[in-house]
This record gives sequence, structure tokens and C-alpha cells, in this order.
Amino acid sequence: MARRHALTEDKEWSLYWLERGYVCVVDPRLRVAHSHTSDPTRKQFRRARLEWVGLGMFMAVDPYPLSQAAREWWTERETYPTRLRSRLAPKRMARLAGKWAGRRRPRAPSPAPPSSPTSSPPSPRPSSRARSASSTGSVTAC
Repeated sequence: MARRHALTEDKEWSLYWLERGYVCVVDPRLRVAHSHTSDPTRKQFRRARLEWVGLGMFMAVDPYPLSQAAREWWTERETYPTRLRSRLAPKRMARLAGKWAGRRRPRAPSPAPPSSPTSSPPSPRPSSRARSASSTGSVTAC
């Protein structure tokens, strides 16, 4: 079975409900011991590219010019102890190249399928906080 939503189903799911006025609450004690930092370099490129392609399937994604990728590579350290180590890290370069490859041709998001009354739970009246959060147009992924 082919993936319709490349590695981003969790973000799509949360955006779906946020757009409908629900609030996403995350317990600060929630911890997930999961990382892809030990994946091979080629796999890191592929994963970064697919994540951005997946995001572009359901939301507008701004283009990511090569100049912006180079600026991010040069200025940001991520979790590396020094700027030099972050600039020379092949896996970091692969992630940035994947991000660039996934965002260089922005796609229009696919229209959301119409929601049927039986496919979603009854919609409670959103709180004023939920209405203001969803009306700002900002995207918050849970």
C-alpha cells in the first residue's frame, strides 16, 4: 500500500482538528524516546524530503531557496557542540538537502475531503480560546 501522507500523518491529523476549533493539549510529562539521528546519511535525506513533500500535501509550504538552505547550514548549530562540527556533519547536510528538495517546488494542498456526519464525533461548541487559536491562521502541530 502506497503512503498518501509521507511521514506526516500526525501533523495532518492534528491540523484537521485544530481547524475545526478543537484545542490540542499535550501533557508536559509526555516523553517519546525516538530518534532518527543514527539513521544512515542517505536515509536522513530521504526522510527529510518526504516529510516536506508530505506537509505540502495538506498545507501551503513556502518555497525554500538554496540561499536560505545555505544560510541555515552556516548559522544554525542544532545540537552540535560547535558551529564547525555542525557545518561539517554529513547527516545534517543530508537533512538540509532533503528539506530543500522537498520544498523547492511547493505544491498546492489537496482539498480536504468533505467530512460526513458519521465519520467524526459530534462537534462541541469550541471554547473562545479554541476559536481564537483557529482563527489566527497559524499552524500548531501537536
